[in-house]
Amino acid sequence: MSSKKNSRLSLRALATLAGVSVSTASRALHDHPMISEAVRKRIQALARRRGYVTNPLVGQVFSEARAGRGFQHLGTLAYITSYETADWWRGHPTLRGFHEGVVGRAKQMGHGVDEFWALEPGLKGRRLTQILRARGISGVVLAPVPGRSAEGLFDWKHFSVALLGESVKVPRLNRAVPNQRHAVSLALRELTQLGYRRIGLVLRERYHRMTDYIMLSTFLTFQHGLKASERVPVEMPAEWTQAKFMAWFKRHRPDALIGAVRPARDWLAQQDVQSPRDLGLVLLDWDEELQGFAAVDQNATAVGAAAVDLVLGQLRRNERGIPAIPQTVLVDSMWREGATVRPAGPAWSPKFFDGDFELDPVGANPPKE
Repeated sequence: MSSKKNSRLSLRALATLAGVSVSTASRALHDHPMISEAVRKRIQALARRRGYVTNPLVGQVFSEARAGRGFQHLGTLAYITSYETADWWRGHPTLRGFHEGVVGRAKQMGHGVDEFWALEPGLKGRRLTQILRARGISGVVLAPVPGRSAEGLFDWKHFSVALLGESVKVPRLNRAVPNQRHAVSLALRELTQLGYRRIGLVLRERYHRMTDYIMLSTFLTFQHGLKASERVPVEMPAEWTQAKFMAWFKRHRPDALIGAVRPARDWLAQQDVQSPRDLGLVLLDWDEELQGFAAVDQNATAVGAAAVDLVLGQLRRNERGIPAIPQTVLVDSMWREGATVRPAGPAWSPKFFDGDFELDPVGANPPKE
């Protein structure tokens, strides 16, 4: 079979077959009113017979042009959330970063972003599908879904979709994800290099579910190589309470904590436990508004941008619906210096970071047993 037979029919070739100009063929395919109905139907029928496939991004351009917005705007993407309220995500630094990255990369690529709250009464399912299609929206970025399932959210077959994070198990989608194994490993590396030995992980159980337990499994793998005296049981409550946290802290006495440590700092301070004097504190979800905290920055804006790239790639390839083989793009984290950990001292680290699980002092002065 020749390569010519296998190649996709171009718009110019279709116009030649139809005996019209390229601009006339393009306008006919996109139902432009300046082309007569008879000519539009003839060219559209010819396109179907010859297997011509319209690029959906071009379709969005013509939709915008017909609406009087010119050709500089290349169409609109949907950003769909399904949290408890429409604005709940705005109080979460990583989720704000996701949105910022989506909007920023979409704008860079010539696209706008319309936000939809899927739990708005009467919107989920058929109605949401109808609204998206009526607005000419073919690309969707789906924010993390607390319920683990996105079935019934809308009719997938009409859209190119990318998920933010690992929250959705059904259906399996293309996704852009913070590399959470790297985030936990980075925090552990920094703390162990500062000489901390009894490190605790404090995150709500809900957060572990939404991140597919990747952070928890990474932390437990790290602990596997520690002596029993250096292991700190994980604290993962359903809800934060001062009484339960302080009972856990007094029972296990960690010398460093990673995770959602903002409320922990205030509760500890009431018992005259200060950082970095008495223990180190590291946020696993960096927030620019919390100045002074040592933190892992999961680069949420880069994750949002990567999700847009996944959507636009699918649109260019005319790929719609649930992918047969989903792809995952991982974005690494970065360390943010802060005053909630002790200054740098003797260097040491566990072999965990090299693929082993035994503690291995490095440098001249490892911590004493």
